[in-house]
Amino acid sequence: SLDEVTIKGLSGQMKNSNWDISAELKGIKGYLLSNDTLSGTINFASNVLDISDFFQFSESSDSSVRLEEQPGNLPQIPDDINIAAQAAITQLIFGDIVLKDAKGDIKVHGGNLQMEAFTAKSMGGRLLFSGNYNSKIPGFDFFYDLQNLDFGESFQSAKTFRILMPIGQYLQGSYSSNLFLQGKLLPGFSIDFNTLEGKGYLETSSLTLKGMPVFEKIGEQFKVKSFQEPLAISPTKNWFDISEGFVSVQDFNIKAGDFNMLVGGKHSVDQRVEYRIVSALPITGGQLTVLMPSLKSAAGQLPLETLIEIDIKGKIGKPELAFNVLGVSEQRNAAAEPGLKLKEIADRKADSLKTNIQRTIKEGLDSIAQKPVLPSIDSLGKTAEDIKKQLEQLNPFKKKKKNNK
Repeated sequence: SLDEVTIKGLSGQMKNSNWDISAELKGIKGYLLSNDTLSGTINFASNVLDISDFFQFSESSDSSVRLEEQPGNLPQIPDDINIAAQAAITQLIFGDIVLKDAKGDIKVHGGNLQMEAFTAKSMGGRLLFSGNYNSKIPGFDFFYDLQNLDFGESFQSAKTFRILMPIGQYLQGSYSSNLFLQGKLLPGFSIDFNTLEGKGYLETSSLTLKGMPVFEKIGEQFKVKSFQEPLAISPTKNWFDISEGFVSVQDFNIKAGDFNMLVGGKHSVDQRVEYRIVSALPITGGQLTVLMPSLKSAAGQLPLETLIEIDIKGKIGKPELAFNVLGVSEQRNAAAEPGLKLKEIADRKADSLKTNIQRTIKEGLDSIAQKPVLPSIDSLGKTAEDIKKQLEQLNPFKKKKKNNK
């Protein structure tokens, strides 16, 4: 009847995209004549589905966030449609992102499009995601489970990744992440990053850092040659929060080459950075007096073990660094003369500082890999444990596992 229709093997093509559809639809007559709800099920298969064949994407600079409207209307979903679909797409193209072997469930109802338990391969790894597109706002909220994605491929393919993690351009290696994002969309499927809210956890493999201006400047200041070359970075675990145009990163420990470091801070979606690094770095008496003019150095160029706080501001590509000495240890490297004491290279202020230094070294430097010594970052307002609990509550994949037990 006209009110119920079964469709089998409906094939089609538009530009680069093709599809094969089977469906059972109910309420067609009422939908056409009386604004009743159209319901049913659809099986959708495609070898290639390029979203740009159907909707126009906005074009904006990779280095800036576009906030003005661009051509390209977002799809509007009628309230009176209630459709459940299963999709299997060999190659799904969304802008610069190519998803391979994408499979999952789609529900269309009440002006919303929900994607549930979607899986795909992309950027060298595997993605799982669930979420909702609300055409009335228009806006979105999605949960992503990203497994072993490549930094280089992610930076090249995903504009959102470039904006949220600009350090990715300097990293070689892989990462995994649980990430929840919600925000508004602008015409052309462009995210309004001023409305973007989110939280997440990111874990990395052993990495290589290459060409990052921050480390090149630190290497130049402290004569650490390895910082100006491809630098080995230990695996990391990072908790972060996204709000009001900033990505705030909880303090985390890394080993960069031979140096333990504690790192924390935030960066904005327009690539402004506010970070701090604490590390024990080699320094000569002469350099120490430059950083701390109150000290009088008689040791000249003898190296010392010094706990340094580095404040990083400006743009990630053109950072501005400020250095603060937190402590100077009497322990020196093999190049130092035996028996040299801190009192021999400093005045009374240095001797006064020495007591505080010993406590700082004991409490901070010796345990830098275990105990944070950075001041708390007030703008975060959430601990890593808080973010972890919230992610567990939001994770639809863990919920599914619990329900299946």
